[in-house]
Amino acid sequence: MIIFFDDKQKEDARITADYGIWKEQQKIVELRKNVIVINPKGETLKSDEVIWDMNKHRFYSNKMVTVVFSNGSTFYGDGFWSDEDLFPYNLNQARGNINVPEKEGF
Repeated sequence: MIIFFDDKQKEDARITADYGIWKEQQKIVELRKNVIVINPKGETLKSDEVIWDMNKHRFYSNKMVTVVFSNGSTFYGDGFWSDEDLFPYNLNQARGNINVPEKEGF
């Protein structure tokens, strides 16, 4: 598990996975199997693999990803990339369902 903290030492985001590989020379962390990323907005990304490239300050994957947004909308992609803030997610070949709140009188 990797936990990120903000400037006030409050938990900001977390990543869990069955296992990870730290490539110290390249400054890359490979997270594999049941990877779950929860970003500061409470959005959840799931994949079989997420790479953290500390040189480029970026997270990415070329594997299938599922993102569940805080409003319940669900998107799928054939990979993604994001900066280290984990927001926004940029999905490859994005598709999904958007939850639109009902307005009164609609």
